Amino acid sequence: MKSYVEGTLTLNEYKMKIAQAKDLVREELSEIADDEVLLVMSRWRDDDDIINMRTWHEVFIDFNEMIKYMLKKSEWMVEDDGEEPIAKRLYWEVDKCKRADGKMEKLFECAFGADGALLTSRIGRYFRLYGDYTKRQREICDYEYLLKSPRNIILPYKTGDILLVDALPFAKPFYVVYGGGMSKGEQRMSDHHYYHWCLYMSDDRRGLDIDDLSEHCFSDYILFRNSPLNMLSLAENCVEPLIVKAGEALKENPDLWFEWVEIWSKRRIDEGGLEQWIFLYSGL
Repeated sequence: MKSYVEGTLTLNEYKMKIAQAKDLVREELSEIADDEVLLVMSRWRDDDDIINMRTWHEVFIDFNEMIKYMLKKSEWMVEDDGEEPIAKRLYWEVDKCKRADGKMEKLFECAFGADGALLTSRIGRYFRLYGDYTKRQREICDYEYLLKSPRNIILPYKTGDILLVDALPFAKPFYVVYGGGMSKGEQRMSDHHYYHWCLYMSDDRRGLDIDDLSEHCFSDYILFRNSPLNMLSLAENCVEPLIVKAGEALKENPDLWFEWVEIWSKRRIDEGGLEQWIFLYSGL
């Protein structure tokens, strides 16, 4: 499969590629063969930001009927708004499945918003097991690298920039401090391979931690299906004091980032947030 790793992409070019991939996925979901179905389940975050799942599981053989169903159910569920509107907390898991060897295997795993918009997609294990593709399915699979863990994206951000990650509906929007590579020699692995590491507030650590924005498994609790790179924007008014403090320090001295990464790499799992170590080390 292609990985689109040949050459680099700007953030805008990357978003255009994602839009192209989504168009192909919607076309794929719109055509259901006799041995294929769409499995649908709703998921939503409660007021404690914990992902929950509805108990019902619906099966469809028509994409438009599925969308109508999701919109109707979403409208009904929105009436039960809590602290945060359910429209911002609800999404739908949609799996396109194909019967193979007497059981149903996933072709594609998708997520749709309460408004019926396709949010994310990834290939299922059917292709890994059988390697059987239509022309369009192979083209969708070619986008998997960009959707899941893109490494050839050039972001317009500098070390110390505070970014807002619009994680809705998977999580509340949150802030990160952009760092870059893991060492001075690793700002990029090659001309076509870039690192995008950052500081963020970790629920598990109860404080600052470091993770990779290029990964679909970014952070310790958010169920991203794709990389959150296309969810980033420069923050205007960050309300996290530790994030602000870290951003200001890195703006003044970007090389601190590599020293903080070194501290992070040697820290024990049970030592809590990074702030007590990096700020003390940096005299902040």
